[in-house]
Amino acid sequence: MQPDDEHLPAAVLAEATAPLPGDVPGFHDALLQAADAHDPIRMDHLVHGWAQARAELLPVEEQAELAMQAVLDRRLGQVLFGAGHPAAAQVLSDALGAAVLAEDEVETLRCHVALVPVEVLLGDAEALAAGRGYVEQLQALGEPGHAAGGLMGLAQVAPPEEGPVLVLRASHLYEQAGDGGWAAEAAVLAARALAAAGDPRGSDVLERARHLVDAHATVELRVALAEVEAIVLWQSGEPETAAALLGAAIEASERTGRPVAPDLQILLCDILVEGEQWDALHTPASALVRFGQLVDDDELESMGVRYLRLSRGGDSTERPDAPRVGVH
Repeated sequence: MQPDDEHLPAAVLAEATAPLPGDVPGFHDALLQAADAHDPIRMDHLVHGWAQARAELLPVEEQAELAMQAVLDRRLGQVLFGAGHPAAAQVLSDALGAAVLAEDEVETLRCHVALVPVEVLLGDAEALAAGRGYVEQLQALGEPGHAAGGLMGLAQVAPPEEGPVLVLRASHLYEQAGDGGWAAEAAVLAARALAAAGDPRGSDVLERARHLVDAHATVELRVALAEVEAIVLWQSGEPETAAALLGAAIEASERTGRPVAPDLQILLCDILVEGEQWDALHTPASALVRFGQLVDDDELESMGVRYLRLSRGGDSTERPDAPRVGVH
C-alpha cells in the first residue's frame, strides 16, 4: 500500500517536494547541513535519495569525492542496519573501501566503527573491543564529535549495562565538540535507557538532558524529552500527569507537521489505560489505527482497534498484548 498523501505529516510532505542534489558533492554537503541543523526529516530524504542515486553517480575517482562517498555510504549503511536490511554490510564495506582509497584517516576510522555492529551480529567476539579502540583513536586525533558518533553506534550492540553509559559519554563528547543538538539527543536517549532500567543515575542524566534541550530546543527533542519525563512520572505513580505531559508534546508535534512515532502513541495509550482515562484514550488509539493503515501494518492497526474498544468499554483486562515501550 502506498501512503495516502493527505494523511502524511505536513513536514514530510513539504520535504518530499524539495529537490535532491544531482551529484556526490551535492548530496554530501546537503547531508552535513541537515545534520548540523538537526533536521531528521531532511536527513532521511537525503539518505533515501542517495540510496536511489548512488548506482548512477558511482564510481568516483577523485580523492575528495571518494571521501564524500564514504560519508554518504556510511550513513546509508547505518540506516539500513537499523532497519535490518541485508544490504547494510555491503554498503558499509563500500564506505570503508572509499575512505581507504581517499586516504582519509578520520573517515576510515569512522567507517571501521560503523561496521562494528554488523561484525558483532556476525559473531565476532573481538569487534566491540576493536570499536572502542577506534573511538579512542578518533579522540586522540582531536575529533570528539566523530568519537561520539562512534559511541552511539557501539551502544546498539553493547551489553545492556554498558549501552547507556556509552550514550552518556557520547553526549559529553558532542558537547565538547560544540554540537549542542546531538549532545541533547544523546542525553535524552541515555536518560530514557536509565529511567527504563530504574537506574538511580537516571535523575541526574535527565536533569542534564533538560538543560541541553532547553539550550537547543527543537520539536523532536522536546517530544523525546517529554517521553522520558512521562516514563519517570508513570513509574512514580502519577499516570494522569504523565499522560498530560506526553499528550501535550504529541499535540505540539502534530501542530508543527512533524511525524509522531507509533511507540509514543502506544506509550500514551498504556499510561491512559493504567490511569483509567477512557475518554482521553480515543485520540491516541485512533492515531494508531490511522498510522497502521497508512503504512499497511496490520499489527499496529489491530492494536489501535483494541485500544479503541477499551476507550468505549473501559475494561482494562482486555488491554492489547503489546510491550510497554516506555518501561522495558
